Amino acid sequence: TLTIHRTMGYRLSGSGGQNRSTSKGWDENRVGTILVWTGPPEKPMLELSGCTGMVIEGINFDGKASIGILIRHGQGSLNIAIRDCGFLHQAVGIQCGTAFKEGTCANITYDNCHFRGHAQACVRIVSAQSLEHLFLRPQFNFSEVGVDVQGGGDVTVVGGGTYELQTFLRLGRIGSNARGFEVQSVRFDGKWTRTQWLAVADTDRARTYGAITFRNCSQNHGQKLSDEPLVTAAPGGRV
Repeated sequence: TLTIHRTMGYRLSGSGGQNRSTSKGWDENRVGTILVWTGPPEKPMLELSGCTGMVIEGINFDGKASIGILIRHGQGSLNIAIRDCGFLHQAVGIQCGTAFKEGTCANITYDNCHFRGHAQACVRIVSAQSLEHLFLRPQFNFSEVGVDVQGGGDVTVVGGGTYELQTFLRLGRIGSNARGFEVQSVRFDGKWTRTQWLAVADTDRARTYGAITFRNCSQNHGQKLSDEPLVTAAPGGRV
């Protein structure tokens, strides 16, 4: 595992990652810098802790590690931008936090990143204080869940598309009940697998989730809307 701890203004740059402006989908013959994982499957590829003002750009993370990038709070992990990167075959592409009550992981931006083939989730948000996550033009392909929010909130997704997912946004048992979730201009695609826009996996009947908004979104390629509802909430839960 590569580790970066307690740094400020650190930049980790590759020669080019997946950029959907020049190619459709993941093209392994056209990518630039690739980090290939050959270690044990229970460990992450890159671990950040207590990093502020960090930029990761133009790098592809490939291999069956547990997590592509693990962002721990350390003394607070703040203002981290991940741009033009690709994530393939990990159980989780990016995970913020490792425990519900862990310290702050805030202001994380995912800009033009591509996720493909994740067994559990493309991005998982765990810490209750993991706030202000902004997804710009993401691409989620052939994975179980797009964004899995187990704690924290204030998640905004703008642009981009999904292809062959089971669930786009999942709010877990300890999901936020104060912050908002907003999805704008996202295309839900897929010919074979039914994409559920939102799943609330919560048995707490007293919980009220914050505002959840889908704006200007579309669903293509003849997905069968009658198989399952687009939105599934917990019994007695309020959304």
